[in-house]
Amino acid sequence: MSTSTTEPSSTESSRAETSRDLVCGLAMLAVVAVFLGTAGDVSEGNYDWLFPVVLSYGLGALAVVLVVRGLLGQGERMSVVPAVLRGQGFDVATFSLLSVLYVALVPPVGFWVMSALTIFVAAVYLDTRRSARGIRVSLVVAILVCAFSYLVLTQIFFITFPPAPWW
Repeated sequence: MSTSTTEPSSTESSRAETSRDLVCGLAMLAVVAVFLGTAGDVSEGNYDWLFPVVLSYGLGALAVVLVVRGLLGQGERMSVVPAVLRGQGFDVATFSLLSVLYVALVPPVGFWVMSALTIFVAAVYLDTRRSARGIRVSLVVAILVCAFSYLVLTQIFFITFPPAPWW
C-alpha cells in the first residue's frame, strides 16, 4: 500500500514570504518617526514644523492601514529574502549604491559636478549597446543638461547655489 503525500519542494518550503503591504507600512512608519522626530520646535513661533507634522499624520494613517492589511494577509506576497541576495535585482542595487555615493560626495565635490557624473554613469550603465560613440554622447548630454539646468536655475529663477569647496 503506497501513500502519496504532497510535500512542497525544497525551493518552495525554503522561500519565506510576507505581505508587501506589511513591509511597506512598516517602512512608512519609520519615515513618519523620522519626520516627527526632526520637525521644528513648535514653541519658536514659526511654522516650519507644520508641513512635516501634517505630512507625517497623513502618511502615518496610510501606514497603519497597510500594516493592518498586511497582518490580515491581504495584498501581494513577496519574498523575505531581498532579490539581490537571491541573485536578482542587480540593477537596483547598483543604482542604490550610486545614489548613496552621490549624496556622500556632493559636499566635498560639489552639486553640479556630481550631478553630471551621476547622469553620465547612469546613461552609460543603462545603455544596452555600449560603444565609444555612445559614451561620448552620454558625456556631452550630461554636461549640457547640467549646464542648461544651472543657467535656468540661476538666471531665470535666481536660485543661488553654494560654491563647490574646491572652487
